[in-house]
Amino acid sequence: MWDISNNSGSIRGLQFEAYVLHLFRKGDCSFTIRHLKGRGKARRRKKQEEFTISKEPKVEHIRVPENISTCANNNILIIPNKPNFGAADFIMTPANIFQATVAKNHPI
Repeated sequence: MWDISNNSGSIRGLQFEAYVLHLFRKGDCSFTIRHLKGRGKARRRKKQEEFTISKEPKVEHIRVPENISTCANNNILIIPNKPNFGAADFIMTPANIFQATVAKNHPI
């Protein structure tokens, strides 16, 4: 049994990330996503949009960011083998990087 009294946010985040990853692997679903804040004008807008995942997308695992380029086809779900992989939890080719979080603000 976990004692979540001190780390409830961390545990909630890990559970949420695992659930989102499950949904991505299963596919055939849509999400409302928002873009992380950037610099300048991008910081002032919080654009939301629908993102749809095809049914059971192909999955590739990588250890280092340089391996992303080996996944050149579209609709490949790239899952890092390392839990502390840079600033991304998973990637959907050709150009979508995802950070699953329960935090209201998530610094990159």
